[in-house]
Amino acid sequence: MKPGRIYIAFALLLVLYGAYSYYEMVIVKQREAARQTESLLLSIEPDKIIKIVVNGKQSSFVLQKKEGKWSVTDPVEAEADIVKVNDIINMAKELTGKRKIADGDAIKLSEYGLDKPATALFYEEGEGEPQKIIVGDKNPAGAERYVMVGSGQSVYLVSNWKTSPIIPILFEVREKRLFKGETEAVTGFEFRAGNFKVSAQKDKNNSWRLTSPVKAGADDTAINDLLEKFVSARVSGFVEEKAGNPGKYGLNKPAMEFAVDFEDGAKQKLLVGAVTDDQNRYAMMSGGEKIVRIAGDTFAGLPDSVNALRNLTVIKMEPEDVKEVSVALDGDTVKLVSAAPGGGEKKWIITEPVKTDADRVAVDGLLSDLVNLKAKRFAYEGDLLDPARFGLNNPALKISLLAGANTTTLKFGITNKEGRRFYVQVDDKPKVVEVGAEAYANAAKTLFDLRDKRLFKVASQDVGKVVIKRLSQVFEAVRSGDDYRLVSPENIRLKPDQWNRLVWTIKGLKYDRLYKTPAKPDNKTGSEKPALEIMLYGTSGSLLESLVVGSRDEEKGGFYARDGVEKDFKYNIGEKFVTEDIIGALENLLGQ
Repeated sequence: MKPGRIYIAFALLLVLYGAYSYYEMVIVKQREAARQTESLLLSIEPDKIIKIVVNGKQSSFVLQKKEGKWSVTDPVEAEADIVKVNDIINMAKELTGKRKIADGDAIKLSEYGLDKPATALFYEEGEGEPQKIIVGDKNPAGAERYVMVGSGQSVYLVSNWKTSPIIPILFEVREKRLFKGETEAVTGFEFRAGNFKVSAQKDKNNSWRLTSPVKAGADDTAINDLLEKFVSARVSGFVEEKAGNPGKYGLNKPAMEFAVDFEDGAKQKLLVGAVTDDQNRYAMMSGGEKIVRIAGDTFAGLPDSVNALRNLTVIKMEPEDVKEVSVALDGDTVKLVSAAPGGGEKKWIITEPVKTDADRVAVDGLLSDLVNLKAKRFAYEGDLLDPARFGLNNPALKISLLAGANTTTLKFGITNKEGRRFYVQVDDKPKVVEVGAEAYANAAKTLFDLRDKRLFKVASQDVGKVVIKRLSQVFEAVRSGDDYRLVSPENIRLKPDQWNRLVWTIKGLKYDRLYKTPAKPDNKTGSEKPALEIMLYGTSGSLLESLVVGSRDEEKGGFYARDGVEKDFKYNIGEKFVTEDIIGALENLLGQ
């Protein structure tokens, strides 16, 4: 084909593509918009609606908007739920008919339940006649209703979910909030339930503090839960619009009162009265006239003591700020200091009674338990503390934490009066809290609990060769870069996960016990015929760490074990490692 003809053909293709694109982008969209416009049953501008009249089969009411605010004006005068009002308007605006099933003047309204319909009328500002929706019966399938609009020339089928929000009942459109404000805007409150009374205020840091019956820090979460129950409470039923006799509902002597101060200076109080026959509650706002009903479960789990609202955190401290720890238990003291060698990960070292590495996970767990320790209650506050009363004259446990330049000391006392109970005093202050048995157990750490019990401490990435001798069989696996291979008893290329499982199984081994007197190498400990020997080599071929596992300890269980370069067996390791874990890792190397 000549070049000129090619250019002409290409130009024609561009013209055709442009025409097609125009059709797709403009014509099709115009038709779709026209189709949607034709299917809309009403032409409503939401911002212009000033009045809605709903005549439903269950209730009828009038909504009016004055000065931008919606309210119910008939059959009662009440605030409207703006969310529900907007639902009515928006659903009416978007109302579409699935299909037209009848048309013309000869429609028999009774066939469609349109002779006694539900209706919704929408009045727009500056317009005379309202726009009208007429809703009849459900169709035989039950998923749609027969609907007419305006003067009623056509009958449409409209899905139930579209018509239901347009014809709500009166209760649904009424404002059911009692407090005019959100929980976040509350700056203070006073709560009374029976003889229990408590009050609190927000401080300058936006945290809650109790002001009565004690002046103390509050538990923000507990306070916010309480506020949510009352300030966000919703009406479940309207009993009387103008109560002539509140005492009839137990509101002359309320069972509960909740008074709130809002940040705009507004003060509001809810009165909660008697229990209804169906276990709900009568209530009214102080100074109001309406008697309402509130669901009984709204007030489930209310605090019955000031301790339920107090900040029960025993100490205020961040675990990462702690540099030294001292734990004195049963006459023995363990001291630890933190170090971050070379700017790396924080490491804990035991300095007394022996110098050895600490188990970082165990130490971090202890610190986490302490800074998150919550009291069950405040057992004593005052100036005449008798330490012996709480077992604090001779504490069972004493823990000191150095953070920055400040040392915080916790004393744990135990009493056996009326059952075993545990108490804590911080820094010799005249204040004692009670804690649970579990809290004490988590804090009462021994040297054994805190020391590093790993038998292999080399980093996984530094291991280049693993040799394991078991039952006269030698397993040797090597790594060179990203190449992994089993060279004995078979020559097999390994996958990374096979190598990793072997190394991680070995590195995860911890001893269960330390023998106070290391066992000598003899037939009893299995020094002549070890059950297992493990050697880890570096990538350069040098021996990094090794372990010899002897025979089973018939008295205490587990197996005798020693460092490969030592003679005496001072460790006891769990039987599971020898009989299951390492066997599984070796079988995995062989693909079994």
